[in-house]
Amino acid sequence: MSINTYKCVDVGSENCPCELAVTGDCLTCSRLQGKEVCDCDWKGVCILNEFMFNGRHAQNRRKEKECPVLSKYRADSDFIILEIGVQKGFAIRCMYPGTYLFLRSPEYDHYYDVPVSILDVSLSRPSVTVGIRILSAKTKALNEAEKAVFVRGPYRGGMAGKNFRNMGGRIVILSSGAGVCPGIFACNLLSAVSEVSLIAKDAPFEKEMVRKFFHPRDFILTDSAGKERNRKYSRGGNIVFRDFESDREMEKIRRSVRMEKPDFIVILGSRKFVAEMYGAMREFRTQARFVTSNNVSICCGEGICGACEITLRSGEKIRMCKCSESADPEELFAEPVQSLNR
Repeated sequence: MSINTYKCVDVGSENCPCELAVTGDCLTCSRLQGKEVCDCDWKGVCILNEFMFNGRHAQNRRKEKECPVLSKYRADSDFIILEIGVQKGFAIRCMYPGTYLFLRSPEYDHYYDVPVSILDVSLSRPSVTVGIRILSAKTKALNEAEKAVFVRGPYRGGMAGKNFRNMGGRIVILSSGAGVCPGIFACNLLSAVSEVSLIAKDAPFEKEMVRKFFHPRDFILTDSAGKERNRKYSRGGNIVFRDFESDREMEKIRRSVRMEKPDFIVILGSRKFVAEMYGAMREFRTQARFVTSNNVSICCGEGICGACEITLRSGEKIRMCKCSESADPEELFAEPVQSLNR
């Protein structure tokens, strides 16, 4: 297989070089791909040097650890919230937008690993909180866990978009359903340094998530009628609830985006929701960078199995669990994406 050079979300981290370096499939280092010259655009510590210095082994493999469940409750008929106790250093490494974990019940084997976005992180406890929609065998098995879960991570590729980890300036986040969890988490993190507007679906579930998990900052909460509900909290932003299925409400959203002139527009939710919102926001594609949910089939999270590999319009292949920071949402949602046939 021809390997292209992309920016890997793990490059330069404590998990680099990874297993792909061992097999000659590194997504960034051309020398580890077997080329005779270095033509990567990585400006940090040389990956090849780190690999050789480490005895040609992967660095700091992510290992699962059994962690206690500090609290568990049902937020909706098919949605549960887990707060999981972790070490403080692990919690700190989770504090980036787009971070997710693999979880499973101790009663089941590795086939039941579930990738789950982070909803909140507490450094004082310390703990991570996740929201899980109960859909099928894996999530049903995880729902059975009461006292402890196995945790593996953190993984950094839960969002897709050019340099999404460097988001700043003015940011607008559109979220619906389970996508409100990474939306709240990103808003909590970014609001300390950026002007953030979260536009969430006007529904009981989304409102409950906002009420419970938004950190107290100077945020202005506004309902779909335009009435301010709470002004005691903003670093420079607001929270609005909208009906995304209403043409009138969507025009209000577009009008708001025109006024704010955001540097980034983030769309988080199901693939259907992201595709529809990306189409509705087409007029802003030349003015703002888009970031979306990484809604691909993530299996191992390490780029090894290839389940997340997609074929772009150019014919190039990209592994989305590793290279989502190099992906352009225009390739992912403007038209149906062709999956790699195996």
